Amino acid sequence: MAVVGRTALFPNKIDQTTSGKAQLEYEHKQVHSGDAWVVTYNATVGDGATLDRFIIVPNSTRWPHFDWDVVGQAKTTIELYEGSSGPYNAVTAYNRNRNSTRVNTTVIGTPTGAIVVGSLIWTWTSGTTGPGPARSTGATRESGELVLKQNTTYLFRCTSAAAGNIISVDLTWYEQTNIEN
Repeated sequence: MAVVGRTALFPNKIDQTTSGKAQLEYEHKQVHSGDAWVVTYNATVGDGATLDRFIIVPNSTRWPHFDWDVVGQAKTTIELYEGSSGPYNAVTAYNRNRNSTRVNTTVIGTPTGAIVVGSLIWTWTSGTTGPGPARSTGATRESGELVLKQNTTYLFRCTSAAAGNIISVDLTWYEQTNIEN
């Protein structure tokens, strides 16, 4: 049996060990093809303080499809703003296929000055505050990817509601050229 693609006919692959059809979710396929990246960071954040990163999408039809995973050791609010701006230092994004030499077009940046936050488009708060064992972690995982708008800067913000809150962030995305619209 064959599957009809946009420009070619692709045969289904059969796993040699199980004789089952070898099929990957699209996001997983993007990792194998070298079109997926990751940036991770963490910090100890004070009560009311923020941990911010810009997501800078170039003016291109190669659009980032974003997911994230955030864990705070105490109450944490996660927000995504669109139309943000400010100075930043770019951070290194790692290709999730370590054999690939492809380079990301979307840039992650650490703010270095005043921030214009933009419009809030997503928010989540979880966890509790309190002494020691009374705290519960705050966590979110956005697995229903967001396709970010070209030529737009986003602000990904984590706000702590407790002193000494260790916040860990995993930003993952793949980039795909839009051919549908």
